[in-house]
Amino acid sequence: MSTVFFQSCSNFLSNSDKKSASVRYSLDSRAKAKINSGVSSYIQTLSRNSTSGDDTTSEDDTTSDYSVTLFLELCGDYEDSASISFEEGEGSVSFEGVPVGSLIYANAYVKVSAQDTEYVAYEGSSDAFTVTSGINQVSLILKKTEEGSGSEEDIEVDAVFYVSASIGNDQTGDGSESYPYASISKAVASFTDDEATYMICVDGALSSPQTISPDSTSDGTIHAGTIILAGLSSSASDYIDAGLSSETAEEDYASALTVSTEIPLYIKNFGISGGYTTNGAGLYLESGSSVILASGAVIQNNTATDYGGGVYVSPGATLVIEDDSQICGNTAYVGGGIYITGDDSESSLFASVTMNGGIINSNIETSTYDEGPRGGGAVCIYGSCAAFYLYGGQIYSNTASAYGGAFSVLNSATLCMYEGMIGGEDSTYANKSEDDSGGYGGAVYIADSGIFNMEGGSIMYNTSSATSSAGGGGVCAFSGTFKMTDGKIYGNSSAFTGGGVYVGSTGIFYLNGGSIAENTCTKTYGTGVYIKYYNESYGAFHVLDGSVDESNNVYLPDGATITIEGQPSEDNLVAVIYPETYIPTTSTSIFEFTDGLDKTAEDVFYKFPGK
Repeated sequence: MSTVFFQSCSNFLSNSDKKSASVRYSLDSRAKAKINSGVSSYIQTLSRNSTSGDDTTSEDDTTSDYSVTLFLELCGDYEDSASISFEEGEGSVSFEGVPVGSLIYANAYVKVSAQDTEYVAYEGSSDAFTVTSGINQVSLILKKTEEGSGSEEDIEVDAVFYVSASIGNDQTGDGSESYPYASISKAVASFTDDEATYMICVDGALSSPQTISPDSTSDGTIHAGTIILAGLSSSASDYIDAGLSSETAEEDYASALTVSTEIPLYIKNFGISGGYTTNGAGLYLESGSSVILASGAVIQNNTATDYGGGVYVSPGATLVIEDDSQICGNTAYVGGGIYITGDDSESSLFASVTMNGGIINSNIETSTYDEGPRGGGAVCIYGSCAAFYLYGGQIYSNTASAYGGAFSVLNSATLCMYEGMIGGEDSTYANKSEDDSGGYGGAVYIADSGIFNMEGGSIMYNTSSATSSAGGGGVCAFSGTFKMTDGKIYGNSSAFTGGGVYVGSTGIFYLNGGSIAENTCTKTYGTGVYIKYYNESYGAFHVLDGSVDESNNVYLPDGATITIEGQPSEDNLVAVIYPETYIPTTSTSIFEFTDGLDKTAEDVFYKFPGK
């Protein structure tokens, strides 16, 4: 790990007599892998466009000559700034000598310098907080800026090859509109320029599985800089229909489209359907693949017997979901819509999906296991080097047999939600976990040290059908961590407990902001949040700010506590505590306080009235 320390020399609150502390922002390897992947893809596109037609500049020259720097600014009562260059491994920025009691906030941004230009690729800000003694960890999420995002509309196409379902011929065709090819792989084999942007334009419904792979080329290399796969008209009439099912499985067993190249691939106005195989029945992304689902891309009606009915994202692969693209109506044993898995032994093989828009809906997951990969009607994320970043779009009407109607976040995987919606404006959009004996998380299930950071967006009107154990109509933090900093959990329902949030006996819930309201469950207690006690262990409930509306309550079993991380907003009622045996007094023992926080029960008890 590389750590840089900074001591300010001129801050108006600095005083040698004041007690001081340190403030630190850490960027772990997973976050750095995500940023490096995003920057690298954009730099490749930028370099290919700027060097088009220049025979003297190689791709290696243009893509390697760039730098990435993290900048951090402290603002408020204490001001300072620092920067650190990206290196391998983890890194952090730390400020020493910050006066205790200062009210500050932090701004961070990632600047990229490349090809005589500079731009801010990611940025983020923290909430204001009061500095306490010891180490104060800054909590903020870096989000991609518009300036750091490329799209297929920005790319100049150098050549177009046509593929036709009706008149195409791989033997006599030349890829022109008059004499098109019959397969996508034949078009790929015709590419000749390593820096060029090629478009493959498909007319009609291709009736067999397709590949984009160097195996189809004469020299084992795809000679292209960027590839765009597009329908001639729209995804409704131009698509792959592999025509596979359980009835054809003895003879044909394949993904509708397999991608095996590090060259960025944009898919737009094109459909992918009819795949039937073990993993990634619709779209299978081999390691290193980078695919962007742009406007009009649709992946639907595919079936995987194991993982990823719609899409399988292998270690080291990335998928970006944009605009009005859709992943819908797919089925798998695990991860009905998408399955994401990284290689936990190698951080460079980080697998990720970024959703900026579009829809993931009506996918089905059927697993019955209670350990290992499981659940995720829409998406299953598995492993510490796997992540899903939700910036926009909607995920609704997906179904899991038991674990996570929309998301299953497992084995130290990460889900980050900034905007967008999981569920919808009423119960017709509900994601559902349907097993009556154990419906865990109508929207999100977190287990095996999985992590869910909710920075914004809405989780609304999802349903857990469990009638005898677990629950969590919105979120089930069974044995993982759920950190809610902003956003809304509203109108979710559970047939047992935890209408909004269920916290298992080894789960952790940080309520740092946002609101939980109007959720319901069959039991009268835990309509907002249910804390589980089992096998001498309590679910953990930490509070910095945010609120559980009076329409809901928080169930604390006897002996459970609430850990106070800071002083909630003055005008904020945090939560109504159930059961009735709880008596809010200045000496109540249900509160614990983080080290260095100068608070007592007398300071906070009135924000936690009893039921």
